[in-house]
Amino acid sequence: IMCTLCVRFTHEVSKSHALGAVNRGDHALIRPAEDADFNNDVYSDNVIDLCPVGALLSRELLTHARVWYLKDTPSVCPGCERGCSINIWHRKHEWKLNALDPALNTRIDRVTPLENRAVNGLWVCNKARDLAHLFERPRAEQAMQRGAAVDLSAATSAAAALLASAKHPVALVSSWGSNEELAAFHTAFPNITGFVKSDHLPLPGEVIEDDILIKPDKNPNRKAALALYPALHENVTAALTADADVVLVWGEGFDLSLAPAGAKIILLGSYEHAQNAQADVFIPISIQTERSGHYTNFAGVVTPFEACFPLKPSIVHAEALFATLAVSTAAPAMARV
Repeated sequence: IMCTLCVRFTHEVSKSHALGAVNRGDHALIRPAEDADFNNDVYSDNVIDLCPVGALLSRELLTHARVWYLKDTPSVCPGCERGCSINIWHRKHEWKLNALDPALNTRIDRVTPLENRAVNGLWVCNKARDLAHLFERPRAEQAMQRGAAVDLSAATSAAAALLASAKHPVALVSSWGSNEELAAFHTAFPNITGFVKSDHLPLPGEVIEDDILIKPDKNPNRKAALALYPALHENVTAALTADADVVLVWGEGFDLSLAPAGAKIILLGSYEHAQNAQADVFIPISIQTERSGHYTNFAGVVTPFEACFPLKPSIVHAEALFATLAVSTAAPAMARV
């Protein structure tokens, strides 16, 4: 008996018609269709989960680990505003590697869909499956002041001093921040002028939108951010006027050269980038796999995600950082009164 679940998936779900059955009876075989390219099906990896006998496998998982070494943590795909529910699989503590590179114990080995009828049903696109390439970019782990390495507390104090002395501070708010982080930021800085920026834009060749799951905005929590702050205008100078003396940039996606001349820059980031050293203060913050929280997708559905990996001592959660900065900036103001 030959199963044709993968063929049916490409015909009924992804609509690529990229797989088919050739020959008949006991000579039947599953093969790529001649008039379609299975590599162009952005949902192709779902057939791995569908195959009941393990004939279709992930090449990357085969070289990483065996499933029984792993455990799953519920999470949310940040690849677009759909916010698909997923499971992130990583090595169990009891199966941790001692003789090999310890970084292998805190890597993403695979991503699979987590059924959520209100968001993504049973499927995810291939971008969700490849989240390891997004999350496991080289991390920024060192706080800096004007390019010089400092400890985290010194950088936090310097950032607080800049905010306390600012007359016209402006914040560029991350559309990748969780609901909890956005609420903490709004509470910490009630008088700051904030704008929501796009941390990520579509990559060259990426599918922008389809009628299955993929949405055009490549940021997971813009809806929640826009409930608190307006969107950053395409003409950045309209938001960052010449009187802005401190610009707080939270997350990726902003070119610091667009900031007003003479403005002090506070940058909160997670990944290595040349402009980290250009900021007056750079503070490394956690990423999604290191914290728990919620995202609100384009339709208003709130979905939780859980932490997979421990936080390094030199990195801080943005939510905790905002609370610390709020206390530190309030103290000088009280002293002046």
